[in-house]
Amino acid sequence: MKTHLTHLARKISVIVASVGLFFLLVYGLLCLTVSPVSADATITISGSPLSVTPQAITCTTVVLSGIAQTATCTTSAWTIKDPTGTGAGYRLQISATNFSDGAGHTIPVSGFKLTLADTAITTTAGNTKPASAMASATPLSTTAQNVLSAAVNTGMGTYNATPTFSIDVPPDTFSGSYVSTISATMVAGP
Repeated sequence: MKTHLTHLARKISVIVASVGLFFLLVYGLLCLTVSPVSADATITISGSPLSVTPQAITCTTVVLSGIAQTATCTTSAWTIKDPTGTGAGYRLQISATNFSDGAGHTIPVSGFKLTLADTAITTTAGNTKPASAMASATPLSTTAQNVLSAAVNTGMGTYNATPTFSIDVPPDTFSGSYVSTISATMVAGP
């Protein structure tokens, strides 16, 4: 009987050891599957320069009548872009030359006026749109003037601005075709 009990004790020891080993393996596998694994995703973002795309300006024809007259002028939307990724803000500045007919006759640039209503600035893609600095008719100059500006962390993206123009034609103007060259520049900073 003692041998039978010894034999039974050995079987129980083997079964307990096997069950213990089984639970140890299951616990080990559970510990392995519970531990999270992670990886990083990295992207590099680089900016591009500020830009403006001015459009041609067309003015109505003036028929001289011996008194001062005003011609209205139109243009298509100008595209303003801030893809810099800096949030530094910017200013659109414009200057213009005197109108000249190429034969020595001029119309002063001070009579060339620009209006840019805030409603004429629209967002194509971006955050808060820039604001007009010439919401009412403002005479242009040969010196650059702010037309619109974006404060820090605004104006990032692409916007359309559609200014309107007018030109005062003095009564002593010579007949002919007159041209003024407009320079538009984007300057960083509000």
